[in-house]
Amino acid sequence: MHVDKQEFERVLELMQPKLVILSNKQLNYVLNKKNTKYEAISSLDASVSCFRLKEQHNPAKLPADIAAILLTSGTTGSPKGVMLSHRNILYSEIYFSKEYHITNKDILLLALPLNHAIGFHHGIVTTILTGSTCVLFDEYCPQDCFDIINKHHCTYMLAVPTIVYDLFSTIPAKHYLKKIICGGSPIPWQLQKEAIIKQVPVYNVFGATECVPFACTDPKYYQQKNWLTDATFPIPGVDIQIINSNGKEIKDTYQSGEIIVKGPVVFQGYFRDVKATEVALDKQNWFHTGDLGHYNSDFALKVDGRISDIILRGGEKIASQKIEKQVMANQKVQQAAAVGIADKRLGERIGICIVLKDRNQVITLKELIDFLKKQHVLKKYWPEQLFIYQSFPTTDSGKVKKTIMKQQINSSK
Repeated sequence: MHVDKQEFERVLELMQPKLVILSNKQLNYVLNKKNTKYEAISSLDASVSCFRLKEQHNPAKLPADIAAILLTSGTTGSPKGVMLSHRNILYSEIYFSKEYHITNKDILLLALPLNHAIGFHHGIVTTILTGSTCVLFDEYCPQDCFDIINKHHCTYMLAVPTIVYDLFSTIPAKHYLKKIICGGSPIPWQLQKEAIIKQVPVYNVFGATECVPFACTDPKYYQQKNWLTDATFPIPGVDIQIINSNGKEIKDTYQSGEIIVKGPVVFQGYFRDVKATEVALDKQNWFHTGDLGHYNSDFALKVDGRISDIILRGGEKIASQKIEKQVMANQKVQQAAAVGIADKRLGERIGICIVLKDRNQVITLKELIDFLKKQHVLKKYWPEQLFIYQSFPTTDSGKVKKTIMKQQINSSK
């Protein structure tokens, strides 16, 4: 994990581990932590002798026994410990490897950390299940992607959209990649079109740390849509519903609501957090994802963004992702993040943060609005302030830390 000192301390307080394995850089985080006892501390940067914990741990006997506790990304608050059973993990990964035809001949380039849900499930578990090979980064560097693919003959890659953008800006026409499997957020339209140019299919997997994955882009459906889709279908044995604010199921197409999930991939609860578990898992064991979504004309699932990622302008709730999608259609824009800017009269105004493809280019708010007008975008989605970034602050897994950006913008006013 690459986390700051405060976040690291919160994780230690939550988990209360007996054994801590970390880098030398993080060693002081533990040694300086008062009133915390560990049976062993090991550094990955040094040769150490084997050790044995005092307490003997018997192996799991039942599929429902807890196999791992993963941490949520913490983009909307403190990380929570997600308890996953052996059934949770194996059920999803057996299907995942079959869906994308991963065999012992495949070589994966994993551009995500192993503590991330995608890295753990699809990187570690799938590699072991299929007997395939996994190539890891010492430290992620966009310029190294193609060299590593070329050197190790990597056949597929696991990434988030930000990393795929980096790859497509450096990879030539000829390469070894047969597919990219992308998670973490919906795949922007621009990236889908770029996949056609690079001749690398980019499949979307949708899930959460609490249930990874529960929906995937079917390769046959992807072909039918001429590669221009990130819509997903639930994996066998998993039920998905979209519900409105009153908890009633939405069955019509193109009507947005919260995505809820039920089935063998859904987690067992949050570690030492009964209240959060009761909020996330209802009495019928439906997991409330906090994600908004809708069905397209084929009744495939499309994700619209987070419920919490809403800008409340003059009493109207505006989904940030809809703004970002329209802005990213501009050829100059590589990344876009919409944030609410505090306003006395309206509550919030729409701010748009942008990373340009070419750092030497310039884009103005007027130019951006003129572009949106030509695209017939409704006025309520027009940004009111523009902020240019060289890069966005992100989590270890590449998710944009909007809370930090929003705090920075509002505190500078």
